[in-house]
Amino acid sequence: MQQNIAAASVVFSADELREINCDVAALKIAGARLPAKEENSVGANTSPRT
Repeated sequence: MQQNIAAASVVFSADELREINCDVAALKIAGARLPAKEENSVGANTSPRT
């Protein structure tokens, strides 16, 4: 938990953020997060953010 809390203090430069966002945008996401039955039981069947 301490590592998770410490992660909140990480600061990225504009160049680093641009690089991260570019790399993430290049990823092709395919498939479901979970099987349909499990998505319904955990509320994971929400619309993706755009």
